[in-house]
Amino acid sequence: MIPAELILDRNENEKSLTLRTTAAGRVSKLWFVSATDPDELLGIHPRGAVLDEYTAHPEGDECYRVLLPALTRSQGWLLITSTPKGRANHFATLCAMAADSPDWRLSVKTIEETRDPAGQPLIPLAAVQRQRLEGQHEAWLDQEYYCKFTAALVASYYGDLLERMRAENRIGPYIAGNITRVQAGGNAFIALSSNRSS
Repeated sequence: MIPAELILDRNENEKSLTLRTTAAGRVSKLWFVSATDPDELLGIHPRGAVLDEYTAHPEGDECYRVLLPALTRSQGWLLITSTPKGRANHFATLCAMAADSPDWRLSVKTIEETRDPAGQPLIPLAAVQRQRLEGQHEAWLDQEYYCKFTAALVASYYGDLLERMRAENRIGPYIAGNITRVQAGGNAFIALSSNRSS
């Protein structure tokens, strides 16, 4: 929430707010722009930008690529927020890069770490437990409340089994008939068995 005393002007047509700053005679302007058409971001020169719910951006990482030159020029900042939705998307790729980069700061906060100004949880654990008892998929709860990148498998037939196999390090490049993992770049085989005799 932006304190009302800081708002000097609201412009509904351009979806912007003009804000008072601590510098005498200076103002800041906030624009609220949709990511539906990344080309609408061309030609702007922000000091900062927020890309919210990044996994839902219809053009993938196009908004990021459009904003990057302008933010580089202004030596500005970028905040990207999102709920994970599986591992095969632009947000998961960006998080993996940011985790290994000294130029990025990656912050992952679960419901157990997010609190209101009074110190109370934003979402009580009892609410999550109630959803669990009502039949909500565990992978979905992990995605929404614990920032895990596994929920893209919720509707799949073998999603839970694949996730357990990944956690147990049973998915990877293996030589057929051998339980030894091969080096990266080696041949990989998939073997499925119904455990029935012919």
